Parts: sequence; C-alpha cells; structure tokens
Amino acid sequence: MFASSLTTLSVPSFTVGVCSYRGFLRAGRNAVAPDQVSLSSESLARAENASLFSLRSASVTEGSIAPDFTLLDQNGEAVTLSKLRGQPVVLAFYPAASSPGCTKELCAFRDELADFESVQAVVLGISSNTVEEQKRFADTHGYRFRLLADVGGKVRKLYSVPSTLGVLPGRVTYVIDKEGKVVKVHNSQMDFASHVAEAKRALALMRS
Repeated sequence: MFASSLTTLSVPSFTVGVCSYRGFLRAGRNAVAPDQVSLSSESLARAENASLFSLRSASVTEGSIAPDFTLLDQNGEAVTLSKLRGQPVVLAFYPAASSPGCTKELCAFRDELADFESVQAVVLGISSNTVEEQKRFADTHGYRFRLLADVGGKVRKLYSVPSTLGVLPGRVTYVIDKEGKVVKVHNSQMDFASHVAEAKRALALMRS
C-alpha cells in the first residue's frame, strides 16, 4: 500500500545533523546517520499522515521467535540473546550513539530502569556504533544497562529493522518474553519516550 503511494508523494526537505539528505544518499544506505531530524511542523504532519515514518513492518513480527545473536557490549563483554532465556528482554534498536534523539530515548530507559528491573526484564540498547562509542555514550549519561555494538548492522539486518524515509536507521523496540518469543514490536522514529511506555505496557500484559 505504501509503495504505490510513495510514487506520488514528495519527500519533505530536511537536514540531518550537519549532513544534507542528498549527502546521505551519496553516502549510501549503510551510512550511520544521526537521528536528529529537523522538519517543519507542516512537513512532519504530512509525512506522518503518509506513513513515511513506518514504510514497512519489520519481518520479525509479534509472535515470532527472536533471532539469536552474539554481540559485544560497551565493556567488551559478549552478550548472547538465547542465554537470556528465562527473563524478558527489551531490545531497543536506535540510530546512533550520542545523537540527540537517541540520548533522549536511552535516558528515558535509564530513568525508569528500576521498573524494568522490578519484573526481571533485561534492557539492551543496540546500534551500529563501535564498542568504544557505546562505552563513551554509556559513561556520559550513566546508563546501567548494556549497549550492544552491532558494527556493520548485521543484527539490524537480521531483524529487518525498517529505515525511516529510506535513509535513517530505524528506531524499533522489541519486547521478548521468557521463552524468546517477540510479544511487542514498537516502531517510532520521532516519539522517543514512547519506546519506554510501550515496552512497560507489553511487560505488564505479560504478567496479567
């Protein structure tokens, strides 16, 4: 449905960090981009109404078994998803460490981490940044949860995390139950705080 509408819609002009939209196109789809998007309110509303911020659903859907992976966290320690079976996992894909939007999102997880810990849920942030970049990000903002270095975006591709406007790495959170089944997929590039709220809601439903 969205594919056909994209042929008639014009993508609003915007600037991402210090790079232009055209610059990101030249850099290629695999470029790691900051996620602070500056749009006029009119353009943002038009884009959201056209569903440009959710072009397609991730192939890892609710009810799927979460694909397994092993990545290093900000301390260089290996994290294997399947080894976390027996407790819920909140897997939060974010575009780029230390970018404004991602800082807001992860600070929201930080501020409410006690609520996740109270139900034995593990919060994992994940982006294409290096171990060193994740370490700097975590230390700067006091994150006590693990940030995974998905260098090259292999796990992002494994989960088929959708991009935004075909350029920005998607911001998608997966809530995984104790048996490894995905019970919630939340996709929102611009509503940073919603990822915490939706993850907490999904965890509450699991316990009801």
